[in-house]
Amino acid sequence: MFYEQLADFAHQQQAIVIVASHETLPEDYADQILTINNRQLVPQSGTKLFNRAIPESMAGQPTASAVTYRSDLSNKQALVYDNYQSAKKLPIGFLVIVTVMLAVASIVLNVPQILASQQQRELNQATDNSLFVTNNTLGTGSHQDLDPFRNLTIKQIQKIKKMPGITSVQPYYTFLSYGLTKENVRQPVPKGSNFSLGGKSYHVDETFSIQPIYKSDLTKKYLYANGHPAKVGTNFIVSQDFLEKNHISTKSAMGKQVAFEVYIPYAQYLSESELPTNNKKKVAIDGNIYVQQPLAATITGVYASNYPYDRSEQGNAFFMDDASMTTLLHSAIRANTTSDQIFQGFKQQPFGYSALRLEAKSYNDMVSMTKTIKSSSGFYSVSSVAQNVASLNATVQKAKNGTRQIALLFIMASMIALTILFSMNNRQRLREVGILKAVGFTTKDVRRILFWNAMKYGCYCFGGAALLIVVAATIMALRLGVHFIAIILTAFITNLALSFGVTIFASLWPIRLISRKDPIDIIKASYGQKRG
Repeated sequence: MFYEQLADFAHQQQAIVIVASHETLPEDYADQILTINNRQLVPQSGTKLFNRAIPESMAGQPTASAVTYRSDLSNKQALVYDNYQSAKKLPIGFLVIVTVMLAVASIVLNVPQILASQQQRELNQATDNSLFVTNNTLGTGSHQDLDPFRNLTIKQIQKIKKMPGITSVQPYYTFLSYGLTKENVRQPVPKGSNFSLGGKSYHVDETFSIQPIYKSDLTKKYLYANGHPAKVGTNFIVSQDFLEKNHISTKSAMGKQVAFEVYIPYAQYLSESELPTNNKKKVAIDGNIYVQQPLAATITGVYASNYPYDRSEQGNAFFMDDASMTTLLHSAIRANTTSDQIFQGFKQQPFGYSALRLEAKSYNDMVSMTKTIKSSSGFYSVSSVAQNVASLNATVQKAKNGTRQIALLFIMASMIALTILFSMNNRQRLREVGILKAVGFTTKDVRRILFWNAMKYGCYCFGGAALLIVVAATIMALRLGVHFIAIILTAFITNLALSFGVTIFASLWPIRLISRKDPIDIIKASYGQKRG
């Protein structure tokens, strides 16, 4: 009502009424609006005076040009001003909490991927391009060579040899600590077996096996927890897991002679079995016939517990170079005839192989040949290190999904904490913002000042989190073997994005709220608070 009366009075009396105000309400009644900018009065465009016809008395007289007011405060000036004004105490408690959460989020987001990449790199470097093919006639889904599997025919073996990408094919077979012979056919399976190591006797409850070490495996020193491949003579290796199960130290086994009774296959009997997946359907199977003989060999190495091949159904226990095993196998076959009927009611056949170990030209060939071999027969089961890598990738993805959720919680908590921090901090600067706008600073200027204040908090968070990351990376490098540089680089980049990203997003709403307030309301509120 007051401004309406002033407007009517001015128009009726042809008088000039000047209203100096910080409010926006007079603008609705004014014919002309002037803004103070750098100690000059600047007329604004779009006011009633510019939209009305010019009186005859003013015709021909120069008029002030219309100017749209823009912020003159640069980013540098805003930062300098805020540094001068921000002599207040920093909220250390909030900053410490946010810094810790951002550091944890940066590490959590990167460590699983770094560990997985490191393991995958070591896996690719520490394994060959071999494939293990079994004639899985029982359809068990096992990647191990089970005794009942049917032999591969000569035609099947030749077809696999001719496949592109395959450089060599070796038969796979095992010697056992107990096997079916013509002497023990009616005797129950014994409860374990005995062996001696360095003159000391040991008893093993489970049946264990001796598996072949192929020529390309002899050069792989990374497989060994102790010792190294012998260039000349028999390579007889024991696994670290087997020693640990029998409470034998790795070092005490090195160079010692191991002796036990070994069962070597020389023939096979034919039978049939129900399918595990369908007991109404039967398939033809075969089983090994063994001959027992003593074996003594010196341990030249110990395979590490992370030995990547699990080919025998009896687990990883002992290993012997392929050449020495082949000699023993052929000697057993020559020394034992298969013409006599060993098991009544069962047909017999010469010894054969139900599994092959293939060597591919490259890692990519190994991956592609897996699909090719499987597609050539519905009974073939193929395993390789590519499956280990795929399994590792699947595990990594699960770990990443889990850690992302954890990191997201820390990020959200950091954002909430910073939003509260900026709201509290801006409330303390409410009177200052009112004065800034009263003396001519625009909303844009105020937002720029408060934005650079928020960016300073981002720098504090980044610096504090970076120090925590260095400490955490050092501990993980020493305890977990994580590559120090890798985690520093990735975590620092993540920390940079999180510290400033979270800070900016957390500051937007508090800045918007305070910058839109009318300066008169701010000053009134501040004055009232001060008097109260």
